[in-house]
Amino acid sequence: MKLSRTLQPSRRFPSFPGVIVILGASVLASLTCLACQKTKGDEMQENLATFKQEQTWDKLFARGQGFAAIGDWTRAEEYFAAALDAGGDPRKIVPQLLVVCIRGQKYRVAIQYGANYLRSHPEDTSTRFIVATLYIAVEEYPAAKANLDVVMTKEPENAEAHFALGVAFRDGDNDAVRADKEFREYLRLSPKGKHAREASSGLLRDVPRPAVEPKPTEAPEPLQVPTPVPTKISPTGGPQLRRGDAGAP
Repeated sequence: MKLSRTLQPSRRFPSFPGVIVILGASVLASLTCLACQKTKGDEMQENLATFKQEQTWDKLFARGQGFAAIGDWTRAEEYFAAALDAGGDPRKIVPQLLVVCIRGQKYRVAIQYGANYLRSHPEDTSTRFIVATLYIAVEEYPAAKANLDVVMTKEPENAEAHFALGVAFRDGDNDAVRADKEFREYLRLSPKGKHAREASSGLLRDVPRPAVEPKPTEAPEPLQVPTPVPTKISPTGGPQLRRGDAGAP
């Protein structure tokens, strides 16, 4: 027996309990989505805080050391410079900057870092000496000598500074006399130093004098012309000339 059309359940809408389930699921999904959005926002804030924390000078400096350890001098320089810009301790960072620039043969860049540092730390003779040797490497001898003079004013017994100044006089000024003085001072302070051979070869040598003075030159004796000896006496008492002699018959 078929039910009448009016008694058949409607297929257009779910039953009342089904509507409740659907609405509950929708509300739950919305709340879940809002929770997800809040989590993403928090994650972004955390990432930003982590990024800022990683940009502190000590973190940047550590990264620079890592790149220097594998021989990537360019990246190491970038991170050391960033650490300096981030407010890092220049007394700790600048020496590392100079090392990686020298290893990368960027001498003029190293000079710039060192000169900027010395403006605020003029008492640092170690850095000043390195800058002076870099000036020698790029053949800027007046700047090299000026910095070496400052170093030796504070450290007159600095053997390496004396040798470097000798090189500046020798190569920059062609002044063998002043170079000789500095090389001798280096050898006095460091007779077995790593530059001893080069310093010794740059010394002036005195012309050796002979052990015995030469006697004054004497006038030569006059030439003795031998007198012809007669072989036979003539009846007249004079020498008898032989045939072939001048005046012989």
